[in-house]
Amino acid sequence: MRTKKFWFVTGLFVCAVVVAFFGGVKRGKSVGYQTASGLLRMSGLAAGLDTLQRIRAGDYTNAMERLEAFCYSTAVDLLEQPKTQNDAVVSLLKSDLIQYRETYGHPFQGRYATERRLVELLQANNTRALGVTNR
Repeated sequence: MRTKKFWFVTGLFVCAVVVAFFGGVKRGKSVGYQTASGLLRMSGLAAGLDTLQRIRAGDYTNAMERLEAFCYSTAVDLLEQPKTQNDAVVSLLKSDLIQYRETYGHPFQGRYATERRLVELLQANNTRALGVTNR
């Protein structure tokens, strides 16, 4: 009788641990995405405000680089998420981004890390080659 109670209590405990584990994982992912989304919005505000200030001051080159860096980091964030890889809006913006990079992209040596990662993601997700190569 005692062994049945022992196994029953042990079974309940194991089930509770499993349920708590999966509940915690789900909650952790949710909180993580919310935190990342908040950070993205804050960085968007900072980048946008800095860009506006630079444009008003007449510093167009640095303003454009700041805006490009924010755009590229947002694109990398979207392209790395599995849920958005087949999204119609992302696909449309991806072709515009490829066209922009072909026209205005930095030479290979002048790219920053986010821009290099973006090129990798675009090349991996597209059969169309990027026009900006090693110059």
